[in-house]
Amino acid sequence: MHRPLLLHIGPPDCIVAPGLALETALFLHQPQGCTPAASCTGVRALLLGGSRTPTIADGALLYTCRVSIGAAAAGDVALPCSGAVASGADAGALPTECTSGTVHVVQ
Repeated sequence: MHRPLLLHIGPPDCIVAPGLALETALFLHQPQGCTPAASCTGVRALLLGGSRTPTIADGALLYTCRVSIGAAAAGDVALPCSGAVASGADAGALPTECTSGTVHVVQ
C-alpha cells in the first residue's frame, strides 16, 4: 500500500498548541497496533485539562503534528479529521467539530 505521508517512527511527532494549559496530552498512532512509518494511517490525540484549564475558545488550534513526505507524493494529500469528542468539567458531552486539512506537496 502506498502512503504519501508517513507518520514518525516512535511516538507521533505532535505538540500541544502554545498557550493551551493542559494537565495531560497523549498522542497515539492509529489504528491501534499499527507499525509507525509502515502501516499507521492516523493519530489519536487525548488532551485533558484540569480544574485550572480555562475554557477553550471555538476554533482554537489544539495541537500540530509533523509528518514525513514520501518520495512519490505529489499534489494535494488529504488529512481527514473524524471522531472528535469533548466533555466539560462535569464530564458532560460538549458540541465538538474538527477540521480536515491538506498537505500541498510541491516538487
